[in-house]
Amino acid sequence: MNEGDIFSVKLKSICFTQEKAMTAPEIDKSNEEIINKDISALDLVKQMKAGWCLGLTLDAHGNWLPNYSLDSEVCFGELYTTKEIIDIGIKNGFKTIRIPVTWYNHIIDDKYTIDGDWMRRVKTVVDWAIADGYYVFINTSNCIRDNMNKPLKYADGYIVRNNDVDIAESKAFLNAVWTQIATAFNNSYDEHLIFEPMNEPRNTDHEHMWQPGLKLNWCDNSKCQECLADYKILNEYNQVCLDAIRATGGNNANRFVMISSLCSGIETAQHKLFKLPDDSANNKLILVVHDYRLGVSPDLAKKTFTSQIKSEMVSDYKALNAKYISKGIPVVVGEVGATNAVPLKERIKWITEFGALSKKYGMSIVYFEAGGTGESDFSIIDRKNLCIRPEQKAFAEALTKAFE
Repeated sequence: MNEGDIFSVKLKSICFTQEKAMTAPEIDKSNEEIINKDISALDLVKQMKAGWCLGLTLDAHGNWLPNYSLDSEVCFGELYTTKEIIDIGIKNGFKTIRIPVTWYNHIIDDKYTIDGDWMRRVKTVVDWAIADGYYVFINTSNCIRDNMNKPLKYADGYIVRNNDVDIAESKAFLNAVWTQIATAFNNSYDEHLIFEPMNEPRNTDHEHMWQPGLKLNWCDNSKCQECLADYKILNEYNQVCLDAIRATGGNNANRFVMISSLCSGIETAQHKLFKLPDDSANNKLILVVHDYRLGVSPDLAKKTFTSQIKSEMVSDYKALNAKYISKGIPVVVGEVGATNAVPLKERIKWITEFGALSKKYGMSIVYFEAGGTGESDFSIIDRKNLCIRPEQKAFAEALTKAFE
């Protein structure tokens, strides 16, 4: 080749944007539909039993990182996920794993395109879990930016807030992201893969919306017009997500989908304004709630599992059973946790009762595994040494054995 010669190269799997040179988007090319269309959501959830959440990992994010950086996975201080880490739970009696994922920081152009490298990283982790035999949840986590007191900008994520700009941007983001996720995860995945469209969806700019998973007062406040408007908005978002998933066809026409109330709250799920979306599939929707009633702060170190807490817990899930489970909509408690500051014996009492209650109502509970060894941490799994933490082994066993 001489200087000045002209030549051409055909690129089959590289596309260029104004932001980044990236590999082609991930598409599940399998044509074989392998999902079990006959199993109901109630029967599926009964099989999930105890689970753990790969927290603060694929959902980690930070404004100090450049967009599209795959290093976001470790920016909260956790390790890069390996198959050996995924294996820990299944080897210790857990049947389900929740893999929260943040997407907004991996949008690479003006069409909400998710970086193919990031999608493939998520897919790798999911595939390890599927190969282990887990039931696997993936979601859109941390897509509600904190301190969002201004209207959303392009690809900021979503927020449940009553103004036209936020609603339009949120719907566009959710539709685009779930269309791509569902396109990447379709016929190669049977009913062991479950989609969870939103994580604790709420109005982060409103004072009534800051306590996900805890006992709330605002959910009964019929006089707060902002709270009441948020139910309608959330219902619309849930419909957008479900429609995007179903539109991809194949296995996703019958895939199980977990629907969240405001803040993933137990009380909000019972509010008369909260509605499950209309679904073209039969018996494929699951309600997801979060529950941190035993404490999320180190100052609760002396908190005990009192008869009052037990009574409230029994009452809450009895109400969910009446409204949902008894009518064919199962419940998954997608995040459960109490900090290690709460005495071990009290946590064991709590999780034993919680597990028994979950088994009674055919629910699954997923422990929020967030790493760390301090009093403010929830960690029961040692990802570095690939084991259940010795000091947490009795707690982990109480959780898994409650479903036996």
